[in-house]
Amino acid sequence: MKVTLQGWQTHKNNPDARVRKRFEREAADLKDKWAGAVWATRQWYRKDAAMRKKMDNLLNDICKEFGLRARLAAPLIGRYVLHAITKEAQQLEAGWTYEPKTIYRKNLQALSAKQDNPAKPISLPVLSPEITAA
Repeated sequence: MKVTLQGWQTHKNNPDARVRKRFEREAADLKDKWAGAVWATRQWYRKDAAMRKKMDNLLNDICKEFGLRARLAAPLIGRYVLHAITKEAQQLEAGWTYEPKTIYRKNLQALSAKQDNPAKPISLPVLSPEITAA
């Protein structure tokens, strides 16, 4: 976010219209969505002084650059994001995972082979020292 903000600050007044449009597109969400995400991150790390200071500085820079819209949107959107972060953290603590459970399926041939012949060790041929890989 900081890099996008710095890019916007550097190129918002660029004489080339294509460059200005590109940075307008990239920085469009800084005014509201990203301001809310920074606000939520700031609240999430309220006990971590170093991280909170970084988020304070970033949020202040965003608000300074985009004004009232960012200042109003940050806590409104941020509360929603913070709620989502908190809910996800609770789910993860309760054992929820992003990975699906592993499913093992066997076709009929594999099932019948297991019933007919219990597993036997396989003996592999041992290469003699004269045989080398090319």
